[in-house]
Amino acid sequence: MRPRHRPLLASVVALLSLGSCSSSVSSVTGSVDGGGDAEVSLPDVPAPTDAPLSCASEATRSAVITYTGPDEVAWDCRSARPTPGAPSMVLTRTAAVISALDDATGATLSLDFCSPAADCIPRRGTLRIEAPGFSLRAAPAGLRTGQFVQIRSRATWSWGCTMQVEVSNAPTWDGAVNMVRQGSVLLAAAASGEGTALPEAPFEVTRRSIGCVMPGTDCGGGRPEVFALSFQGHCRDCLRDPDPVVVAQGATGTLQIDELSYAARNLRSFNSGACDDYWNYSWTVRERGP
Repeated sequence: MRPRHRPLLASVVALLSLGSCSSSVSSVTGSVDGGGDAEVSLPDVPAPTDAPLSCASEATRSAVITYTGPDEVAWDCRSARPTPGAPSMVLTRTAAVISALDDATGATLSLDFCSPAADCIPRRGTLRIEAPGFSLRAAPAGLRTGQFVQIRSRATWSWGCTMQVEVSNAPTWDGAVNMVRQGSVLLAAAASGEGTALPEAPFEVTRRSIGCVMPGTDCGGGRPEVFALSFQGHCRDCLRDPDPVVVAQGATGTLQIDELSYAARNLRSFNSGACDDYWNYSWTVRERGP
């Protein structure tokens, strides 16, 4: 189900390239519809005075997240829409990596959801994340065959559907030891239509106002405006958390979580001002390696 008011959305988004901030914004569609919950309000974080950000940006993109379980069961925005008003649940699943493949448009994990403690044939599923520059196989932090991973995901429906996913290393699975990598560390995360991370993630994402308010109407979600995204990593064994990294649309910054570094890319972060249009946020996070 696609969001309503597309003609209004197209006309308002066009204004984003005409304002004083000279931002370039284009609407990109994919196999996963953008959507958002009109009841959710994203907090604004004041821009630091010693690090002004430019309103100019690359044309926006949006990640496409496709997640399928055993027997081709869809666990993404293609799955059955829940009862209206039902809360969106974060689903946690563990799997073993069969293969990881990077290509020109993103990365694909082939997964086996059969527990090592169970007597079953491989229960195959797939996680694919399409986004510029995104990888899961590339060294030195690439995923390998046999590695145990924990995948948290959430699909949220409103006028359309938004999707979030987080992949972490699982040191054990039902008593079996991960022979590829130890430690429960974040490996990658992505969001389509959401400007925040999943609850209990080891990092936070918030939008940051950089003074790029555009001409146009406010239909309840704010005036047309281009934002940056602030990525705040957390540290379990430090005196304080690392400093946040602020990333403009189309750019990539380095996020610190504990002692590890991650590439944080802002694919899309703007408000069009159109009615029922709350999903113009998309980003990816990927471990850079030691």
